[in-house]
Amino acid sequence: MMRVAYLGMAILLMVLTTGCAGQGERSAPISQTVSAAAPPETETIKLVLMSGAFQSQLAALLREELEEEGYALAAYFAEDILEPNKLVDEGKADANFFQHEAYFNQFVSDHNLKQLVRGFYVVSLPGGLYSRAYPSLAQLPDGATVSIPVDATNNGRALLLLQKAGLLQLKPGVEVSQLGLKDIVSNPRGFKFKEVTQPSLPQTLEQSDAGFLFAGSAVQLGYELQRDALALEADAELPYKSIVAVRRDLAGSPKIRALQRAFASEAVKALYKLHYDDAVQFLDERGGVDKRKNP
Repeated sequence: MMRVAYLGMAILLMVLTTGCAGQGERSAPISQTVSAAAPPETETIKLVLMSGAFQSQLAALLREELEEEGYALAAYFAEDILEPNKLVDEGKADANFFQHEAYFNQFVSDHNLKQLVRGFYVVSLPGGLYSRAYPSLAQLPDGATVSIPVDATNNGRALLLLQKAGLLQLKPGVEVSQLGLKDIVSNPRGFKFKEVTQPSLPQTLEQSDAGFLFAGSAVQLGYELQRDALALEADAELPYKSIVAVRRDLAGSPKIRALQRAFASEAVKALYKLHYDDAVQFLDERGGVDKRKNP
């Protein structure tokens, strides 16, 4: 059950989740991602990403940026959602990029990881409610079925969007990352909720009247976030900011600072803008919206 729950919590990507991995992205042991001709260990950054989305493009841009600073990027594309954090915590990788902060905090706590810390923030990508059949939330019929993420840290996101639209009432004072069906105080339209894992959300949308999608999944289905969402998260203070997690002993080191500058480059920004347009918000070191990068 724990494995199913965490499968639903993933970010990326955020993003990640953000097309499918190319043949060159197939997973290989992290120790095999650096060739014999690669630079010394101190000049190589081992980064774990999840297979899928535009991760191959992202890795290529990061590699180019890092080469200008004298570093080689060894990118490993994981297919198991439990791998990235464990690989870094065990010292087999330097950093990973696939998750939002709420998932990271929960995973570290649940698995008692001691050598994994937040390195830096990257972007904030809004989840939203979408429908194949109805152009607005107001047109959802009474008793409509709404698909939502099953995992604890994402379960309440759809519920909060429905409350903001005046269609639900939730128990006050509960953090969004802790909200669940148990916290529904009033459901006057009699909505029914179908809880599914994150990978199942796009398919489940076809059998639901409406459903929650992560930004990456929405883009993969051909949606334009600002245009097509029935409701879209707009609060940058929600705990769903994507982060790069790093080994504790590398936090703040020159190689991690170089990786941070690569993620903050104009090339990476342009890639996110291409896929998410104005829905993406670039974050500063404190996790706030970076006004310099969000014109």
